[in-house]
Amino acid sequence: MFDFECICARGFTGRYCQQDIDDCAVNPCQQGGTCTDLVNGFSCQCLPGFGGAVCGTDLDECLSNPCANGAICLDRPGRFECSCPLGYSGINCDIDINECDSNPCVNGASCDDLLGSFHCNCPEGFEGIFCEIDTDECSSAPCQNQGQCIDQKNGYACLCRAGYEGPFCEQDIDECASAPCQNRGLCQNNVNSFSCNCPPGYTGAICETEVGVNVGDTGRIGANIKFVVTPENSVLNPVWPLLCYAFSYICFKYLVVFSGFWLSIRATNK
Repeated sequence: MFDFECICARGFTGRYCQQDIDDCAVNPCQQGGTCTDLVNGFSCQCLPGFGGAVCGTDLDECLSNPCANGAICLDRPGRFECSCPLGYSGINCDIDINECDSNPCVNGASCDDLLGSFHCNCPEGFEGIFCEIDTDECSSAPCQNQGQCIDQKNGYACLCRAGYEGPFCEQDIDECASAPCQNRGLCQNNVNSFSCNCPPGYTGAICETEVGVNVGDTGRIGANIKFVVTPENSVLNPVWPLLCYAFSYICFKYLVVFSGFWLSIRATNK
């Protein structure tokens, strides 16, 4: 009976060298690499980010400049990470963030998307970053004559004091427009009121009451009109118009019949 011994080539074992040695049995591949058994060897299929015969080398993924738009690349074990600048997102910072998607503008304002920001186009009457501030149109004090300004949306309203009107309370209401003075009384317009300068023979707030006159009675109609009651057909003093002319006053003199008397009326500075 003859005996023999097989001297096996590398990678094989067994009495007859019929068994291929599994070189992957000892898990030679690192970092999760996949091992493929070969004849008298093995091959490692490395995960992304790793290299080398047994996947033991951490590759620098930032060498390929994967980050866009000026982002900073950070090398991590087996991967990379992009630190995106303001306004961008995504793994490679290649997505422009639309800041208008969150509807930041209010009060009907339109939104413009900017690089890392936004701009609100405010309608008239509003201001602020988000158009959230109602513009105070009363800040310029548009109401005159102590009128009260009421701020409104994109406008204002003036609440005028008694005696004034107009959009800005700029007009003094003419209380004499309705001719309130009776019996030819002269109406003096005042703020929120009027006064009547009654002719001789009348009195009252609107000259509504008739009173008697006598020869020799004197008085005034307004500030610069002086009168004197004279007998009928009396001769008027001729000096009056001369004095008026000498002192450059606009004067007049005439007669009116009133209850049987003549009234001499002249303009005067006294």
